[in-house]
Amino acid sequence: TRPVVMVPAVAVKDGAVFVLLDGKAVRRAVKTGATSGQSVRIEEGLIGGEDLIIAPPAGLHDGDKVRAKA
Repeated sequence: TRPVVMVPAVAVKDGAVFVLLDGKAVRRAVKTGATSGQSVRIEEGLIGGEDLIIAPPAGLHDGDKVRAKA
């Protein structure tokens, strides 16, 4: 069985999320499922444990350099 992956709904934009990978924003297409409060279930596209960019700015593009906030 796979883990249930829930992410904040604000992280999903146009059927995708951004994850932080090697200092860059990487766009990942996702298939969403049920919502619970302000979270949405990810059916496909994430496995869990990725560093997700929450509420990505409108101008963020795949491959842009980013850094994590503490």
